[in-house]
Amino acid sequence: MKIYSKLALILGFAMAFVACSDDEKFQAGVWDGTADDDTVYFAADSISFNEILTPSDPNTKTFTVHRKDSVGAKTIEFNIIENTNNMFQVSPATFADGEHDATFTVDFSKAEPDKTYTLTIKPKSSSSWDATNNLFSYTVLVEKWNDLGIGLITDGIVCSIFNAAALSWEVNILEKDSKPGLYRLVYPYGEAYPYNEPGNYDDSKNYNLDIDASKPDAVTIAAQPLGFDWGYGMFWVRSYDEGKLEEGIITFPTEGLDVAMEGYQSGKWLTGNPDGTFQVILPGKYATMKEEQPSEVKAAHIKANRMLK
Repeated sequence: MKIYSKLALILGFAMAFVACSDDEKFQAGVWDGTADDDTVYFAADSISFNEILTPSDPNTKTFTVHRKDSVGAKTIEFNIIENTNNMFQVSPATFADGEHDATFTVDFSKAEPDKTYTLTIKPKSSSSWDATNNLFSYTVLVEKWNDLGIGLITDGIVCSIFNAAALSWEVNILEKDSKPGLYRLVYPYGEAYPYNEPGNYDDSKNYNLDIDASKPDAVTIAAQPLGFDWGYGMFWVRSYDEGKLEEGIITFPTEGLDVAMEGYQSGKWLTGNPDGTFQVILPGKYATMKEEQPSEVKAAHIKANRMLK
């Protein structure tokens, strides 16, 4: 999970380390040969990480540090430049004889929900080896969301741009623990969206849709990507007019949403929800409706008319 950069970025960086040869890894550094101990550095593409996590995610992370030569075993400790509330614990990094890379662990098990913590460190034995790459920064925010269950969304976004009928489908909905009324629809326009096919959506991470209904008479949607692309760039949505939350159902007025595609008209915002069809039925209300009027909702994938209006 994730709004800051996601955990997938770290995995991607780790893959990049494996793919690079030793010569490639050290191109970022400018070795001046003035001090035998000034050999440890962070790669240029791995000096800053930002993450949003949940309380159920692991509360330790492992990162990589490099050295110029590989002769002898060596343990490196770190100088702490910044450590919010002394929350982070950082392990040393131990290089094995013959190895250019070593790992160190950052522990943030004492992090409190909905507080942002930043760690900045520097290897104690490095000063002249590419000074710009001597600092490492890690920022983490742990957010607690409560799982409300399954709700129902009706599209008023895509159908406003394409000749595609508005559809309804089920979606998992969360509520932020520290801000009741802030709802998160878990990747509603990913695999679950009936019009999508593999390749249309980014399956490397979740693009959730957050709706702020903490003020029921003034519901808003901040500008955010939806995680899918029908050939005109990533879809985005935001509210133009305020919506309402009444009796467990979120609606927006006609033309109350803006829609954009990054590759269409330079990402210009277009009028969405032209028929006022966009709607989210929260899980409690949806469960009651299904009991009163049983109906089977399936997210069967169907072909959409993808011709622009």
